[in-house]
Amino acid sequence: MEFRMLSPEATISSRSDDYEVGLEECFDLPQPPLFQPINNNNNTFNKDELFDLCIIGCYGAGSQFLQSSILSQTKEQLTPIASITINNNNTIDKNSNDNNSGNINNNAFSEFSLTSASNQLKKNKKIEDLIYLYKNKKEKTILFIDSGNVILQPHHLKYDTIKETHQQAYLTYLYTKCLLENINAKRFIILDSILVSEYQYGNNKNYHISPPLVKMLRTNKDKQIFKEESESQLLPEYLESPNLMSGLAANLLTNLEQEGKCGLLFCSLEENHALEPITMKAFEKVVFGLLLKTAEEENDNTSPLSKVLSTPIKYKRDATSHHGLYL
Repeated sequence: MEFRMLSPEATISSRSDDYEVGLEECFDLPQPPLFQPINNNNNTFNKDELFDLCIIGCYGAGSQFLQSSILSQTKEQLTPIASITINNNNTIDKNSNDNNSGNINNNAFSEFSLTSASNQLKKNKKIEDLIYLYKNKKEKTILFIDSGNVILQPHHLKYDTIKETHQQAYLTYLYTKCLLENINAKRFIILDSILVSEYQYGNNKNYHISPPLVKMLRTNKDKQIFKEESESQLLPEYLESPNLMSGLAANLLTNLEQEGKCGLLFCSLEENHALEPITMKAFEKVVFGLLLKTAEEENDNTSPLSKVLSTPIKYKRDATSHHGLYL
C-alpha cells in the first residue's frame, strides 16, 4: 500500500486530506480559466484600471439575482468588456510523465460526470462568465460579473466523491486567482446563499427561521475604510458562528482578506427544496443601496440605474439546477 502526498497546488484541503491511499486521488486537473478582454468601440479593458465597485454573483441565488435585477434590465447601459472562459477539452493530465510539454487529455472531465458542473462541461466546448461595465456621467465605474457558468456549485456538491470535490476545489482556486489577478476594484461585493437546513441561529438549534434573511461577512480593510453611518444602516447583521460559507464566495473573500482589499459577502437564506424568488429579492435593499451610493446616484431619480432599480423585478423560481439532491 502506497502513501503519497499531493502537490500543494493541486488541492485546497486540510492537511489530513493531503494523505490519501490508493488511486482515489489520481484525477486530471483542469487548466486555468482564461481571462479574455472583449474589444469594442466604446470601452477597452485596462488591467491597471481601478474600478469603483465590482459585484460578483455566485452560482445559484447570486448569479440569478444579477441576471434578473441588473443584467437583463440595463442592457443598454452595460458594456461587456471581458470574460472568464474554460474549455472542457483542455485539461492537464496530472499523472502524465510529460506534463511540461503541454500534453492534453481530452477526457478530462469524464470522471467528473456525477455533478451538474460536469454535465454542463460535457455539453459545451466553451463556457464563459461575462464581465459587464457600467459607467455613468460622473465617471463612476462598476463591474458586474455573473459567475454562475464556469463554477457550478449546487448545494448537494458536498456529497460527491473525493475526485469530484478536489476537481471542483481546484477549479474554484484557479478561477479566484484568474479574477483577482486581472480585476482591481476599490470594493468587491460577493453574493451567495446558505440553505435553511444548514443555517444555525445563534445557540438555539430549534429556532425556526425562513427567508427572507441576509447575513454578511466582510474583510477587515472594508471595516476600516467604510465607516459612514448611512452605510451602516444598509448593511445586515454578521453571519453568526458556527455558520460557514464555502465554495467560490468563501474563496474570493478569503483572498481579498489576505491581499488587504475591501470585500463584502452577502448570503441570503435559501429554502432546501427550491431557489425561491424571495431569496433573491432579499438582496435588493443592501445591494441596490450600495450600488446607488457608489455611483453617486442615490438622489438622482433620472439616472438610468435609478430608473431600473426603482421598477418591480420578477425573479424566477428554480427547483432543479441547485437542488438535485432533493428531487
